[in-house]
Amino acid sequence: MTTTHNYRPLHFGVTRGVLTAGEGGVQYLRAEQPLEPNAECMTDRLVH
Repeated sequence: MTTTHNYRPLHFGVTRGVLTAGEGGVQYLRAEQPLEPNAECMTDRLVH
């Protein structure tokens, strides 16, 4: 029996990344666009 799942569409802001190779086979992945600065308080980003 095969079960299928329906998921709602997800629009995520970061869609491109930069992969950098490090020593010993380590790989680093970061967003291509820089992150925004942190908010002063967690609640500063809430939409009321």
